[in-house]
Amino acid sequence: MAEHKFTRYFENASCPMSASRFVANIRRAVKDFAGRTNGTPPELITSDAYKPYRDVLLEVYGEQKPVKRRHRRGRPPKPRRVPPPGTVYAVVHKVRRKGRVVRVNVRVVLGTEEQLCSALLCSSVSEHVNIAYVERYNATDRHLNSRKARKVYSFSKHRLLHEAATYFT
Repeated sequence: MAEHKFTRYFENASCPMSASRFVANIRRAVKDFAGRTNGTPPELITSDAYKPYRDVLLEVYGEQKPVKRRHRRGRPPKPRRVPPPGTVYAVVHKVRRKGRVVRVNVRVVLGTEEQLCSALLCSSVSEHVNIAYVERYNATDRHLNSRKARKVYSFSKHRLLHEAATYFT
């Protein structure tokens, strides 16, 4: 499967008033991406340490696995969702002090360390787990569109005006 950069759906992430980090928007974007790739999950998924991504990825790509009953009485447990074999999801957590990044922690959420290493070896675009593509896109977008810049007079205060000004960017 070809490598994808899944950044276009969260183009307003650099805007403080953006609603793109809501779980419903994340769910919609991941479902749309799954539809475009015929339901085949990417081999390596990376993001920041925002917790709802894991649940949405399991909801969209996960497979139902029945849970064995522990007791004879009572309601049977609900089936759990498990990731498909071979799927790796790693997160990048940036530790900041006084607004500056002092350390970057990488953690494997779905999959194993061995699967992560093999996915990085097969990758043609990256040798390390990072979210540089998303950050570069947001920085470029913030630079080119004054409504997304920080501490300027043209900053968007209303959601509709912000969407109207950023429609073509």
